[in-house]
Amino acid sequence: MNGKIYCSLCGMENYPLLKYCDNCGKLLKTNRITPEPVYDTFNDVLIHNKYRILKTNITEDTYNKIIENIERIILMNLNFHSNETCLFRVYKLVQQFSRFYYDNQKNTYVYFSGDNIFYNDKISETEKICKLLHELASHLYSEIFEQILMYIFNSKKNTYIEAFVTLLSAKNSCYILSKEYLACVSENYFTRNLMNNYLFVVNIIQERNMDTVVAKKMCMLGNTVADDVITILDRFIPEQFREEIQEQAFNDNIEHVSMSMCDVKKISNSEKIDLIKAMIEFSYSALSENSKDIMDINRFIEDFKMINRN
Repeated sequence: MNGKIYCSLCGMENYPLLKYCDNCGKLLKTNRITPEPVYDTFNDVLIHNKYRILKTNITEDTYNKIIENIERIILMNLNFHSNETCLFRVYKLVQQFSRFYYDNQKNTYVYFSGDNIFYNDKISETEKICKLLHELASHLYSEIFEQILMYIFNSKKNTYIEAFVTLLSAKNSCYILSKEYLACVSENYFTRNLMNNYLFVVNIIQERNMDTVVAKKMCMLGNTVADDVITILDRFIPEQFREEIQEQAFNDNIEHVSMSMCDVKKISNSEKIDLIKAMIEFSYSALSENSKDIMDINRFIEDFKMINRN
């Protein structure tokens, strides 16, 4: 279980439990090959996989491999050139996970919906960089959850996994808060606190009437996982590009905005993994008792299937 498995087609190192290469999808040659199950609805997924959610242990080594593999996937599919601007480099990073669509409606900036990113081309270049970095960090948080589920289910990425994480993004307050805090921290790191603030974090806590202790713990989780997202992106957005962001902000007459949150510390790696696992377990168990969520997730599944067909 702890040995390294390399794909015979592309050579990528994969998690020990996977049957398919995470990069190219080729069947991995292991001693334990069984047919991939076919499910009609997410009800079938719940029945067949609930025990895996509860029983599979996520070690620090497994989690670190997930972070390394996400970085490796990006690296394998990117070609950067020395004369590229920071904005163009960020475009390329975002395109590893999504397709761009223009949405130039008033007060719309940049936002993800599923695997699509909707983008306002009329805002300044500085705003584009900041908003894209924010949404990219947020999307990488979802990617971490998806890769953990791939490990738990012993599966390549599929519409069921994508739909479940989409449901987390829409319904789970802890996930929503920790992801937003992570995105703020990550954006601030690369833009040197240029124009980001924590207003949306405060709004989430207030609008969802979250318990103070729980909210603080979720901010701490987001603050800690932000280190992993920054680790992934740091090699693609080095210091010279952070300098470029500052110069572009000066040219765009962007003033620094500062609204910080005090006393948000970091947690240990083991507590980080335990909280992520607990979030998945709680949401997965709650699905079996909520028919509306089942209807929503089956709708998400159909949406992802349509996207894949296109």
